Amino acid sequence: MASETPRSYRPALDGLRAAAVGGVILYHLGYPWLPGGFLGVDLFFVLSGYLITGLLLVEHADRGSISLLRFWARRARRLLPAMLLMIGAVTAAVRWWSPANQWSARRGDLLATLFYYANWHMIGSDQSYFARYAGVSPLRHAWSLAIEEQFYLVWPLITIVLLRWGRRAVIAVPAVGALASCLVMVAVYTPDNPTRAYAGTDARVQQLLIGVLLAVLTRQFAGTRLAGWLDSVAGARLAGWTGPLAAVAVAAFMLTVNDSSGFYYRGGATLVALVVAALIWAVERAPDSPVARLLSLAPLRSVGQVSYGLYLWHWPVIQFVPGHSWMRVALTVALAATSYYLVERPIRRGRPRIVAGTPLRVAMAVPVALAGFAALAIVSTTWATGTRAQQFETMNEAPCGVGRWLCQRVPAPAGHPVIAVYGDSIAMSLDPGFVELAHRHHWGYVLAAQQGCNLTGLVSSVSPQPESRQVTCAKESAGRLRKLVDEYRPTVIFSISSMEWEGFVRADRSYVKSGSAEWAAGIHDGLAGYIRTASRAGARLALAEMPPVAPRFKYCPGATTTCAQPPTAATIATNNIYRQLQEEHPETTLIGTSDILCPARSCPMIINGIVVRYDGAHFTPTGARWFVRRLEPRLIPVVARS
Repeated sequence: MASETPRSYRPALDGLRAAAVGGVILYHLGYPWLPGGFLGVDLFFVLSGYLITGLLLVEHADRGSISLLRFWARRARRLLPAMLLMIGAVTAAVRWWSPANQWSARRGDLLATLFYYANWHMIGSDQSYFARYAGVSPLRHAWSLAIEEQFYLVWPLITIVLLRWGRRAVIAVPAVGALASCLVMVAVYTPDNPTRAYAGTDARVQQLLIGVLLAVLTRQFAGTRLAGWLDSVAGARLAGWTGPLAAVAVAAFMLTVNDSSGFYYRGGATLVALVVAALIWAVERAPDSPVARLLSLAPLRSVGQVSYGLYLWHWPVIQFVPGHSWMRVALTVALAATSYYLVERPIRRGRPRIVAGTPLRVAMAVPVALAGFAALAIVSTTWATGTRAQQFETMNEAPCGVGRWLCQRVPAPAGHPVIAVYGDSIAMSLDPGFVELAHRHHWGYVLAAQQGCNLTGLVSSVSPQPESRQVTCAKESAGRLRKLVDEYRPTVIFSISSMEWEGFVRADRSYVKSGSAEWAAGIHDGLAGYIRTASRAGARLALAEMPPVAPRFKYCPGATTTCAQPPTAATIATNNIYRQLQEEHPETTLIGTSDILCPARSCPMIINGIVVRYDGAHFTPTGARWFVRRLEPRLIPVVARS
């Protein structure tokens, strides 16, 4: 997200940065009317490729060479101070306020962010960039910064080589690279989890390279017929038409393109980058055009100047700070402005107000700071005692392995019953308790659980724009249940899931909000269909009530047993539907959960000194064992009757 320019200051480019960061923030805040706000990152990538390559070409033209050390030092002064400040704040927030899965889960995130390989870490650890559930990394947004830094490290080296080979190589190599990157994105895209295609350097470098091509065409080809025509009156007229058309196209993309849309991954990303490049060229070529003047307005310029800080801070603020969107935006702006005026700008100019000394001393302090933060992230993972320790205890690995939802966890001795646990991530978090239960009773145990896949067969979503995996869950619902029964022949299927926050999307793509009468009818019919399917499969069904939600740890920093909340209206409504279904289907056993998790009609996070659910919904391993032991007397008769 470069801000240095190869010639005099161009305010319209700061306006483009403002539009880009604004789109990303609104997207992350979850506004459904801007599903394509994530394309702000695409705009940043194209702009970075354009500006960085322009800097390199200008330096080569002026000096006859490119100083890699000088280039990398400028990048370090520009990017590292604010990044280190943000990482330090996130480290402290994870240490004191984060839900329980954090130190063991966040250690890798911290180190990956520090050393700019966050995108590959996210892919390698099977994190979904598009997930919207408790426990999402507060550093998830660092993937794009990692790609840019990887580009800053490698591209200057390639540029030096290409300039020695000649003008044709300077344009041919980025063009071929952009095409190859586009093909990689198409090849690695999978609808169930597009993260590999979205965050992989090889798939996303196409946008940086399209920015490179723009810089090469406008600078390296100066003096050619093409450059002469573009600088002519006809070129200015073309820029005047291109600017508004490209601006409207970018806005249309942001208003319509969905992050799970196959269009984006099958060429749409390349098209967006080309349109953005056309917009950049238009405002550069015609700085007095209406679009350029609009982007040069003082408020947009001011936002653009602090856009790097806004991007750094917005996602941690969204993750850690409860409240209305405007409060989060205001805090993000305050943090970004403070970082810019007290840290970033002074250090970039070599006159830091806080860190005294020469620029050389400041540069020498950077690796020391990196090492210090890395040590802090690693050493702090070992800290935790007593009840406080339990908040950090979560399952760090998928029980069935990465990408698998069905597996046999405990083999059944000959002639003994098999219990299957079926549901979503709530069911998955109960795995440690059911492993112990199966061993105690010599039962077989099969886990059939996948994040975000509830029991209804509906396209469940917290917004009118469902994630691709939610659509897939709905389509595969009946087939998943048949696969479980065909492969493992369970005696009893224990089903549990959470639907508290989610409405659902109809076949006509209209949205039904949670809690409405139509929502209740849809949940009833969906659960009834699940019960019929399970009954036809020949297994006895034990249907657990939806577990009422407890407060999250970050809202209970004291970790006291008095931190509790009553069951929500959505939980009560859903569990009334469960009771109605049991009356309609007496062959189904309803397993109560509210009396276990909500003694005295209030749901605490800590019960009997145990942190039962680190984020208010998902069970810690200790909490899972505690909870399943209390379910045990209710499950034994169901298994015995089967």
